[in-house]
Amino acid sequence: MNSKLLIFFFIGILNFNTLNAQDLPSGFVSETIVNHNAGLIGIEFDSLGRAYTFEKSGKLWFIKNDIISSTPFLDISFKTAECCESGLQGFALDPQYLQNGYIYLAYVLKEDSIPDNQPAPAPSVGRISRFTVMNPASPNPTVDINSEFI
Repeated sequence: MNSKLLIFFFIGILNFNTLNAQDLPSGFVSETIVNHNAGLIGIEFDSLGRAYTFEKSGKLWFIKNDIISSTPFLDISFKTAECCESGLQGFALDPQYLQNGYIYLAYVLKEDSIPDNQPAPAPSVGRISRFTVMNPASPNPTVDINSEFI
């Protein structure tokens, strides 16, 4: 009986490996955009084809000519909880980004950033904020950190 179970187990493993080895669709391309080991979790492209990427810690980066900026495009890590599955959860450019400069962030606040701080066992207050980029169409856009609209 045990030998039959063992054979069944090995056949299952072999079938699992073949299921994972699928062919990619025609026209699919795998391309490295930037080498950066800071835990990047997402990327957005504006209508000019420029890339913006972000990490869980609350830092956004601008990518120009396949090179990531040396300083963050926006850094809200001072108020972003990063433990467990918290942190900066999402980033989006407004559909009219090049005209209005609006970017949107979804993140979990650190406890000391919560208004009327009510202690909780884990970070639990999420926020969606809009920030304004001062010169979105320029080669070196900058974000006004004080423009946060909650």
